[in-house]
Amino acid sequence: PNGVVAVGSDKYYLIKVALNPSNGSTIKIQSVGGKKYHVDNVTVKCDPMELIITPDLDGLSYVKDLGPSDPQDITVSGSNLPTESGTATLSGVDEFEVSLDNGVTWTSGGSVNIPYTGGSFAKTVKVRLPKDRNVGTYSDVFTLSATGYTKPSPSVNVEGEVTLFPIVLNCGQAVDVLRLISPGLDENNPSF
Repeated sequence: PNGVVAVGSDKYYLIKVALNPSNGSTIKIQSVGGKKYHVDNVTVKCDPMELIITPDLDGLSYVKDLGPSDPQDITVSGSNLPTESGTATLSGVDEFEVSLDNGVTWTSGGSVNIPYTGGSFAKTVKVRLPKDRNVGTYSDVFTLSATGYTKPSPSVNVEGEVTLFPIVLNCGQAVDVLRLISPGLDENNPSF
């Protein structure tokens, strides 16, 4: 018993039980040695076990040789997890980099771990497309899991792109753009 209160010759026991809503729990009260028990004021509260990752990200892009992209944020959280302390894992971090410390350090290459205590956690994760990528589109699916979590793991899509420097040629501006590319160009006789 977690606590005993005596009233006259009767004793009342306060019992706290941790229930696991993911696989169900049973509370059984039985007589031992012929004693009688009266059960009163039973309250059962089961908050759902939950992992959340949000939102999907796109637009993590930059022009070739001008990377990395500006970072964007995702939020990861877990509540009422089956273990009091453990590790949440953000996996699928292949094409992008993530930072758990507000952009001080960046990690990529598979997964990152987020330790937690108290059965819950909440964290803002910065995400960016790393520098020195080739021209093309990039995408990952980040998935969140945690110690003992048995429900389907939530995930988000992350997308970005590396492009070539955009050159827009409008009438009357072509010479200026060509001079930008080749400063010694004769504007009266542009040839390559």
